[in-house]
Amino acid sequence: MNLFLTGGRFTTVFFFILLQLLFLAGVTTSRQIDLWPFRKYAHGVESGSITMLNTKQVLIRNFKYDGKGPAAWFQIKQRETPTSPNSNPKEYDDLTSNPKIPDEKRSCDIVKEYTGDGITLTLPANLTWFNIDYVALYCYEFKHNFGYINISPPESIRGLDEFPTTGKVPSFCTGTTTTTSTTTAAAGLNSSEFISATTNISLILVTMFSRFIT
Repeated sequence: MNLFLTGGRFTTVFFFILLQLLFLAGVTTSRQIDLWPFRKYAHGVESGSITMLNTKQVLIRNFKYDGKGPAAWFQIKQRETPTSPNSNPKEYDDLTSNPKIPDEKRSCDIVKEYTGDGITLTLPANLTWFNIDYVALYCYEFKHNFGYINISPPESIRGLDEFPTTGKVPSFCTGTTTTTSTTTAAAGLNSSEFISATTNISLILVTMFSRFIT
């Protein structure tokens, strides 16, 4: 360390910046994208802020639903083409041809009540958000759309974090009431937790260095 300090404080600062750059070079740049909250139609469906965590997962904060739909599932609508605009489904549109997807527990049971939960939905099979128009909570029995999320068009979500290679990909939901997938979410930090940890480490390094040169 004395070798670098002999050139004065400038050399010391330069050396510290170099260490920071080397540290950050080993950290994958993260990009997550915020979406508008649920467009609400019925049964108390609403949410807080929504974030696309990666190419297959979306975090819905403070999600609410009264659980009274007799045959409600989360579903998705795929885009017809990459440049197709969002279709903005209406409350009583017939969306029964859209496939069902598992809930945050990877369950395909009928969706029950939520009272402000934070939930993470994962796209099944080989789908990514680049293929998706919207996510809805839909009652297949009465053809009733309780609410939906518009997914941003592909050109505006380029650079989105990749789904972790260690992540478990669920299957589409089939049938009417049973669970078709029991896989669990990948262990470890999610993207937002990883960024937070990285930021904290950087702040600690900066604090230690500030004390060292003063």
